[in-house]
Amino acid sequence: MLVLVSAGTEEDDVVVTRHENAITAAERDGVRHIVYTSLTDAGDHLGFALAHRWTERRLRSGTAQWTILRNGLYAELIGQLLAPREGVVSAPFGQGGVAAVARDNLAEAAAIIAWNPEKHQGKTYNLVGNTVITAQDLADTVGAEYRPGKLSTLRPALDSAPLLPFQSPMLLSIHSAARHGFLEETGTDITDILGREPVHPLHICRRRDRLTSREYGSHRVPNVPYLSSSLESKRPLIRSPRRDQCSPDIAAAASASRCSQTLISSSWCLMVSSPPKSPENFR
Repeated sequence: MLVLVSAGTEEDDVVVTRHENAITAAERDGVRHIVYTSLTDAGDHLGFALAHRWTERRLRSGTAQWTILRNGLYAELIGQLLAPREGVVSAPFGQGGVAAVARDNLAEAAAIIAWNPEKHQGKTYNLVGNTVITAQDLADTVGAEYRPGKLSTLRPALDSAPLLPFQSPMLLSIHSAARHGFLEETGTDITDILGREPVHPLHICRRRDRLTSREYGSHRVPNVPYLSSSLESKRPLIRSPRRDQCSPDIAAAASASRCSQTLISSSWCLMVSSPPKSPENFR
């Protein structure tokens, strides 16, 4: 049994090639079941959806049994995108919301599926949260003011930030999809798999802003300069912006991108040749 975690830290052609190599190798070596961490049903409007949907199609046409986990957007990432600056949340989310979900809940769901994959053969789960949170909700929770910015202002800030070329449209697509209500669909699949309610995303969003980090102006940027990949050696993913190189808005963009890249794991696979430990041990 193979758990394939999406390799979302490159352009689509590179990601698709990695996934094809992993699936082909699994089929060649007799892997009976592949569990893939994909993207929420509502994610078709996002700039990083293509490789996920390609991989789903490849699994459905392959020889191994499969289960697809369409993960919702991480609450940790949303917390970074909505981080207040000088007491103001200015992300251009408008009045739209996100059915965000905590990474720990998604990891536990994957462990439960891996514990008994036959029960979930041929199924696709939409693992979004059961609660929609808005930028206003987060601002109220942390005692900040919400003054939504504009996408037209965010785009040049992202374009001038120390990001890889594909990261700017990826982040912009999240803001745009949220602003226009495309990420508000809730679901019960995560609750059904866990056997309990998922963690409220606002709790995760608040915790994300308290992580140990370096400060650039009034923004706190996590120390995540490198990502590990099983297919290539470690390399700098995003240059660390110096205080005199960028405005707080751009530093926030770099921070959010680092968060997203940390949460969207570089290419790695978990091979399980015998039943894993009980799911309780993954909590």
